[in-house]
Amino acid sequence: LGAGLTTLSLSGNAVGDRGAEHLAAALSGGNAKLERLLLSGAGVGDVGALALAAASYRHARITSICLSSCRLSDVGASALTDALRSTQLADVGLASNPGVSDVAVAAMSLATADKAKVRSDTEIRLRRRRATRAGAGAGGAVTELGAAELGAVGRQACDANDLIWPPRAGVNANATATAGNGTVLIPFHCTELHLGSINFGDSQLASLAVALETNTQLILLDLMSNRIGDMGAAALADALEKNRNLRTLDLYANEIGDEGATALGRGLASNRGLAVLDLWDNKVGDAGAIALATALEAQGDEAATGV
Repeated sequence: LGAGLTTLSLSGNAVGDRGAEHLAAALSGGNAKLERLLLSGAGVGDVGALALAAASYRHARITSICLSSCRLSDVGASALTDALRSTQLADVGLASNPGVSDVAVAAMSLATADKAKVRSDTEIRLRRRRATRAGAGAGGAVTELGAAELGAVGRQACDANDLIWPPRAGVNANATATAGNGTVLIPFHCTELHLGSINFGDSQLASLAVALETNTQLILLDLMSNRIGDMGAAALADALEKNRNLRTLDLYANEIGDEGATALGRGLASNRGLAVLDLWDNKVGDAGAIALATALEAQGDEAATGV
């Protein structure tokens, strides 16, 4: 099983300072597993930036925060620069913040370059150490499988044409095989399911979500650029409460609002399998962001208590 959500994207939503403060509070609890928080174009200002900067000192896992196209000034930028120098943060995105001066941008760039140099030197030393150990254990024949190659082993990408729909369900009108209970069937060999930009709505997703509840092989579900709203998100939330195998859920550019985000938060609270949740360019406001922050805290509490 996974250890909980490691990447959360709420870019392009109306998170604001209030939502950012609650996300920071979730990180400050110390038990959340989040490593990357993406809030580009999410309406965050100095108040939210200060809260996130402070949280980075208490949350040892966070390595990347993106606040591009927000409402920051030098106050927020300086706090994040200090955090970048003093914590495990490796990358802070501040592009397209008109209130941030060239001086503050230069200071951030310098801090980022210094951190990258330290990280590069450390990675080189670690690679040499691993290679030495591997060589000693394999008679000098050192082989290393890169992360991208490792991730591709055994994966099978599928799309809408691979799904088997009941009659009149909508997507594949010519499908001949049906599911007896009216639920779409996901072929067993599919580990990645790409359903982006196919005019997918809540009704189709409801059927798919039922199949996800008992699916054990799917690790990536791509639903970007569809018409999924709060009802579809709620159906996915129900599936997440039972499915602990899915690792990536991409809901970029849909129509999910606070109600849907709140439902997803409920599903995430008891799900430590999902690692990446992308809600970029939806309709989530601060209430939805707060619900997701609460879910992050719940994940951390569950991990800390060993539940």
